[in-house]
Amino acid sequence: MISVICVYNDRETLRRFLLRDLREGDDYELILLDNTTGRFSSAAEALNHGAEMATGDTLIFAHQDVQVKPEAIRRMASYTSALEDAGVLGAAGVAGPFRLFSCMKQGDPPVDVGRRIGAPVRVQTVDECLFALPSEVWRRHPFDEETCSHWHLYAVERCLALRKKGYSIYAVSQEPPRGVGRP
Repeated sequence: MISVICVYNDRETLRRFLLRDLREGDDYELILLDNTTGRFSSAAEALNHGAEMATGDTLIFAHQDVQVKPEAIRRMASYTSALEDAGVLGAAGVAGPFRLFSCMKQGDPPVDVGRRIGAPVRVQTVDECLFALPSEVWRRHPFDEETCSHWHLYAVERCLALRKKGYSIYAVSQEPPRGVGRP
């Protein structure tokens, strides 16, 4: 089971983007945390609350304005068991100065963000828009609500803290690998 967790503050943005292709499925659950009234004071607080409700072996955290297909969610989750040392996996990650690896597109028309990835790439940190943790890693090391008492850098903080504990951080593709010569 996969748990997709999103804290949102705009129902229409959530509907137009994250929920456009993603509906409750038989192998994943959606945990949507309504923050339109400011119920949560930080991302760490909200995401810990969502993770406590989750039943999945993989926790995927997504921003409300991300478009993602169910197959991409499943693929990202598959890496949490395939990569035994995985602490955090993200759709985009930074390995060093000017070394951004990503499978994301943004803008209109959509353009690639960073260097495209096919296989997992070890990175220092991942982008907060779409990332995953094995649930047992989160249970041992939840988001730090004291250090991250705001709405930014919570994924970066988790990456750095988990790296210090010996976990690896990866940028992973949500697309099936393409063969040579295929478009």
